[in-house]
Amino acid sequence: MKPENTYDYLLYLLLRRTTWAVNKLRDKELETLGTNAVRSGVLGAVLRMGEDSTIARISRQLFVEDHTVSEQIKRMEEDGLLKKTKNPDKNTTHISITEKGYDIYLTTRVQESIDELMSVLTGKQKNQLWQILSRLREKAVEELGIKNPELFPPADYKGD
Repeated sequence: MKPENTYDYLLYLLLRRTTWAVNKLRDKELETLGTNAVRSGVLGAVLRMGEDSTIARISRQLFVEDHTVSEQIKRMEEDGLLKKTKNPDKNTTHISITEKGYDIYLTTRVQESIDELMSVLTGKQKNQLWQILSRLREKAVEELGIKNPELFPPADYKGD
């Protein structure tokens, strides 16, 4: 017997599978630069947060579990991309980017695959997509009960 799928569920599948395809495309490009989207995301988060970078904050911003970010940061520290510094006063560990990590981050600014992908949309369509995705993300955050989320990119960003 074939299961009935609602329009909402099919729309969810379309969003999910489109995300997977886009991520694969981006990872393929980043692989040629010697990195991947996960590393790029962590490096970007650390740069945005500056001295306030902690595993917990990075996890919240990337919507990834603490232990997953912790393992990624451990590998990135071993590769010389990040440095962990314990703060005994606050019982936290500060994460900072090394020069090598910053150089890798700069290579991730190459975004030919993203530019090519987004070229199928008009400026108006991009703005509509931004608004729609922001609303979905905000609803998901609300349903998850996340208080004071550090959302990036911000919902109110105005594109080109």
